Formats: sequence, C-alpha cells, structure tokens
Amino acid sequence: MKEYWTAVYDTIFEHPKTIELAEKLGDINETGLAVGILVAVWIWGKDNADRDGKINTTNKNVLAKVISNITAADPKNAVEALISCGWIDSKEDGMYLHDWSTWQGEWYKLKDKREKDRQRKTKKDDADEAGPRDESEGEPAPEGEGDPPPVPAPPDKKTGLPRVNYTPEYEELWKAYPKRPNNSKVAGYNKYRARLNEGNTPDQLMEAVLQYSAQVKREGTKGKYILHTQTFFGPSYRFADFLQKEPPAEPKKEESKNPFDQYTRSFR
Repeated sequence: MKEYWTAVYDTIFEHPKTIELAEKLGDINETGLAVGILVAVWIWGKDNADRDGKINTTNKNVLAKVISNITAADPKNAVEALISCGWIDSKEDGMYLHDWSTWQGEWYKLKDKREKDRQRKTKKDDADEAGPRDESEGEPAPEGEGDPPPVPAPPDKKTGLPRVNYTPEYEELWKAYPKRPNNSKVAGYNKYRARLNEGNTPDQLMEAVLQYSAQVKREGTKGKYILHTQTFFGPSYRFADFLQKEPPAEPKKEESKNPFDQYTRSFR
C-alpha cells in the first residue's frame, strides 16, 4: 500500500528558500502557496525519485503538470522558481529534490520498518503454516499436542505408501475447503479427527469450512495466504472463529423469598 503523506516541519514557512519562492511566484506574503507546491512535488517524489532525491525524468513539463493540479499560477514558471531558489538542484546527471534525505528521512525510516515487519510476519506465517514435512505426501503435517497419531492404514499395493480411508463426511468437507498449494489431505484429516474426538460434530466442522470458504471468496484471499487444513483444525482452533455463536440465555427472574408475598400481592 502506498503512503500518501509527507513530512512537513513548521520551520518550512519561514525558511529563506520558501520566502524567496513565494516572492518569485508573485507575492512574498503567500508562503502558504509556496509550501503547497513543495508538498505536492514531495508527494509526487515518493514514487518518482530515489532515496538521494534524483528525479526519474529530466522533463520539466512533467513537474509543471504536478504543480498545475494545485494552483492557477504558471506551472512552468513555478518549476523554474523551484530550481532558482534551490528547492530543486539541476545537475549534469539530472534533477534532484534538494536535501531529500533530510526532509523525508523519517518517512523512509518508517517505510523500512514496515517492510521489515512485513517480511518478518511473512516468514513467521510461512513457518507456522509449513511445519515439518510429511514424507509420504511431500506436504507439511505437524502434529499438535494432545492430537491422536496419524490414521493407521495398510500401504497402497501399487505405490507402497500409506493409504488412508477417509470418512464420507471428510471427503465432502475436503471438496468444500478453499484450494491451497501443498495442502495435505491426510494431515488435515488427522486434525479433523482430533476435533471430532473432543466432541465437535461433522456438521459443525463442515459449517466452519463453509463459512471460511465464503470469507476467502469474499475477500479474494489467494494461494499461501489460505490456511492449511491442518492449521484450520489444529490445536489453535482457528475453525472456532467460523462457528455460529449461541445467543446468551436470558437471565432467570429472581423469585421473591418473602413467605408472605403471596398474601400481600392482592393489596398492592
């Protein structure tokens, strides 16, 4: 997501270059217009200049177009004023936003921090989703604490790999679950059985899958951002977020403890 803000310090209004820019724009007292032009150019520079402030174009008309969006003043004259005042440095290899790293240093620090947080979260989510590898299917199949061992089954005669006889309810649930790469059917089944052993019913678990599938479709969730089935039914109980909550029971009216209440009601 792009950031549409820029750092503006209160000293900018009294900066000598700002006052000079206002004067070149026609009114030395209109520093607000000068600051407005600077802010517009800086915001545009977030996508069109590197960290050193070098602008990705040498065409002054491009800058003039940016300025024309906020003022009726001659935009080409405003570009030349920015250069002559020193807010834009014209060098042999191109144009630079003056002291870009100084004026926008805090923005870059925040941008870098958010990127590091995003990468760290992505690595953590991938690690949580992946778990140890299930060699029989080449897919992750972590076993949570308290969950039963994998379903024992005789090996397949053709492949020699373990074969699992899934229940009809799980087969229907598997078809309804959102498609995700490397989603282990057998690992998901082990977690599914664990939740059944705790007292959940097949209908409840199917309802949770249908609700989650509807959310995935509604929000456009794709690929690796869809939960593994084993994570959905794992010990963290992610599926529980998609079960309908029963409405709270109405509080019972407290009965009177006065033994003479039945005789006094008629006199009230």
